[in-house]
Amino acid sequence: MNNGSMQKTLIILAGLVFGSLPDTARCQPRPPSPPPLPASPAPVMTPARAPGVQPGPAVLRSTNPASLARIQFENTAHDFGTVKPTDVVKHDYIFTNTGQATLEVTAVRASCGCTTAGDWTHTVEPGKTGRIPIQFNPAGFSGVVAKAITVTCNDPTQPTVPLTIKGTVWKPMDVNPRYAYFTVTDSTPTNMVKISRIVNNTEEPVDVSPPECADKTFKAELKTIRPHKEWEVHVSLVPPVQASRSVVPITLKTTSTNMPTATISAYVMVQPSIQVIPQRLVLPYGPLGPGNRFVLTVRSVSARPLKLSNPTVNAEGVTAAVVETQPGRLFRLEVSFPAGFQVDPRKSLTLSVSSDSPTTPQVVVPIVPATLIAPMPRPVMVPTPTHGATVR
Repeated sequence: MNNGSMQKTLIILAGLVFGSLPDTARCQPRPPSPPPLPASPAPVMTPARAPGVQPGPAVLRSTNPASLARIQFENTAHDFGTVKPTDVVKHDYIFTNTGQATLEVTAVRASCGCTTAGDWTHTVEPGKTGRIPIQFNPAGFSGVVAKAITVTCNDPTQPTVPLTIKGTVWKPMDVNPRYAYFTVTDSTPTNMVKISRIVNNTEEPVDVSPPECADKTFKAELKTIRPHKEWEVHVSLVPPVQASRSVVPITLKTTSTNMPTATISAYVMVQPSIQVIPQRLVLPYGPLGPGNRFVLTVRSVSARPLKLSNPTVNAEGVTAAVVETQPGRLFRLEVSFPAGFQVDPRKSLTLSVSSDSPTTPQVVVPIVPATLIAPMPRPVMVPTPTHGATVR
């Protein structure tokens, strides 16, 4: 068989084979394509603004209706002028809701107890107005006075709004300052002087009598600056100085019909010139382990330099040392206890240090054990009964 006959025979055989195959064998369908992904939303482009150009109303708006509330006051400051201490100042702050949602005023707080807020308008609809009544009591004040009030609301642009109320409190007779407070140490020189000024603000001529004080710790002298118009009261301490248990009044009688008596409050607090920190040494509960060293600080606030020496503890095996960290002013007391040491609660244990202070020749620090803290009782757990069971 020649080549031409062979090629014809192969073509005929291939046609017979493929022609006998089923349709599914000759052409398989393609697998279904996956569904297309959703398209990403196009980004929102914010147009650029020229320098100095403010955003329009559409930019400031929010989708939250409550954020559309706006508060606007007719005025945020009120000057009540000149009043007497017996007068009561009242003023209403008027505001308007210029927004598009309900305005809620949640709080009105004053900076001082002398200023109070009445029953203000708590909710204001768009376009409506509300009021915040404020009352100021000038008793106890003199001269220029200013007080602050803070309003809290749901306006997102200004959630808090400051308000101010100011003016002048006029007194026929003015005493300034009305107090003479002294803070001294037991070694501070007692030549301190506090000066209060009395002024007659009326056209009426006034005379003032010498001051009177029942406490001999204070000495008060009256000096005339302008006859019938102005005086000074010089208050000083008389040694030996003792701390005041309460405020001591210094009174002066006047011929004024508006204020027949002027009063100055005097007070003195005496602090120790040598301060120990802490004021006592507290040891851990139970026997001590090895390497127990405790440190205390001694500070001198006296005008003269301080010298400390000879630190001792009235217990066997306990050592103490003084380290001067700032000459004449600051010291460190180091106390070391042997291993196994334990404070006997029946005995008084102290750390003593000699001093050249004339008021405190010896510094004494008590040493006490820490109190044992009883553990908290464990709660009693009652099991939950099963259904039908009886708890006895």
